[in-house]
Amino acid sequence: MRQRYFYLGGFVLLNLSGLGLGYAVLRHWDRWKNYLLISMALWMLAVLVRAYQNPVLWVILLVLWLFLAMLDAWNLASKTPDRFSAAWLLPVLGLFACLLSWSGFFFYRFAAAGVYERAMQAFQKGDCQSASIDFSRYQNLYRFSLLPVLDHVEKYTVECELLLYSQREVQMGYYEEALNYLKLLSTSSLKPEADRVQVQAGQGWAQTLAIGADYEHALEILAAISASNPDEQIHRQNNEQAAGIIITWGDQLYQIGSYMDAANVYRKVLNLYADTSLAPDAKRRVAAAYFAKAQADYDLKNWSEALSAYQYLQAEFGDLDEVQPTAERMDTLYLHLGESSYAAGDYAGAVQAYQNLVRENTLSISQAELHLKLAQIYAEWAVDLRKKAQYEQAVNIYGLLQNDFGDTPQGENAVEQLPYVSLEWVDDLAYND
Repeated sequence: MRQRYFYLGGFVLLNLSGLGLGYAVLRHWDRWKNYLLISMALWMLAVLVRAYQNPVLWVILLVLWLFLAMLDAWNLASKTPDRFSAAWLLPVLGLFACLLSWSGFFFYRFAAAGVYERAMQAFQKGDCQSASIDFSRYQNLYRFSLLPVLDHVEKYTVECELLLYSQREVQMGYYEEALNYLKLLSTSSLKPEADRVQVQAGQGWAQTLAIGADYEHALEILAAISASNPDEQIHRQNNEQAAGIIITWGDQLYQIGSYMDAANVYRKVLNLYADTSLAPDAKRRVAAAYFAKAQADYDLKNWSEALSAYQYLQAEFGDLDEVQPTAERMDTLYLHLGESSYAAGDYAGAVQAYQNLVRENTLSISQAELHLKLAQIYAEWAVDLRKKAQYEQAVNIYGLLQNDFGDTPQGENAVEQLPYVSLEWVDDLAYND
């Protein structure tokens, strides 16, 4: 009887291996084939429905399936006469089969766990190239290990593919497409690496736009990248690049003669990116643009505009000797401006220009000549004001001629005219009252 139990127990152990070997030994080939097909179908179903999400149910199903297989083997073996002279051999073979099959299964799971762990280590380092290879290997070879990680593997595989695709887009110069894909990773585990690629894409795109003279769009891209990234080092890099783009923009305007537009563009660096290494250069370029504007206006005989530009240079860029006008150039401007203002009947402008010339005269015009010229302008100005019935101002100018230019014919005439103008002023006041 004991030998019989050993015999029957051997078939039970052979089926416990999960391979249905008991059926093979009993030569029930159809039943063995059906067992293997059903076992394979159950395993595939377990993979498809994510059996690890409901492990208790699937463990019960596994135990039940093995129990039924062992019970079936017992029943079949009990109806079959002994075929082995050594009854102890079947249990030994059964144990050996169980050891091989179950150790093989657990080794398979262990190998799957190793691949997953290696992939996760690479993933956490941002090495999506290596991680993607291992994630693909897991899905192709170890999907049937039933480890509770398949959802993560699929999710991280998609994220890695997105990041790798974005990197390839950046390398090919498709920056806008890359940025659109990177937005999908804004809440993923790869966000730090995605942010790094986003910075590369944004900076590359901005540079490409700048080469195409689309400067404003390029600056908008850099500003958006800085706004979405809190890293101060990235901010400094973007600011340096933005300052460089602005200077390139200003240089283009400068080259076509739009000096004031160029100066206004250069000034953006001083207003927005004063802490960059290009700020001093931008300041010199602003000064150079004003100097070029002053020179151009001087050549075109736009004396007042040339003078304004030179005076701005003296006031704002006094520390830059290379853009300071010479004293002779300024006096020549005052002279031309005085003459043109006088010819246009702008006596106030003419007086101011000649007064400046008197203070800073470096030309071959004597002070006596300038004194007489000012007296002449004041005299004509007073006559003009008198004709326009602006008596109060006329009286003031005649008084100035009398006091400061008494040594000139105009000053002597002012002494004679002042009483008459005063009487005209009084009559005008009385009439208007």
